[in-house]
Amino acid sequence: MLPVSQAEMWKVLGISSREGSELIGHLLGDKLIRRARIKIDGKWTFLLESANGNGHAKKTDYSVLLSGDRFSPCCGCKNDCVPASCMQLAEWVISK
Repeated sequence: MLPVSQAEMWKVLGISSREGSELIGHLLGDKLIRRARIKIDGKWTFLLESANGNGHAKKTDYSVLLSGDRFSPCCGCKNDCVPASCMQLAEWVISK
């Protein structure tokens, strides 16, 4: 994400400033973006940019959750079990 003004972002996304402010609050809270207060055409706004500075969101490596093309059985599991005695997990580990 190249630096973009907050006002321009609202226009592109087609959302209100209130909705945009909520979105920005979440992104700032998760440290995904940073913003700087600037003046454009005599009006104050914020310039938004990626927090890591390279214009791309940080990528998460999910490969540890995969065995070939199969997700770990623990992903989304709602069972209250002990991993040491979980047959689904044991079978998944063996298949790796």
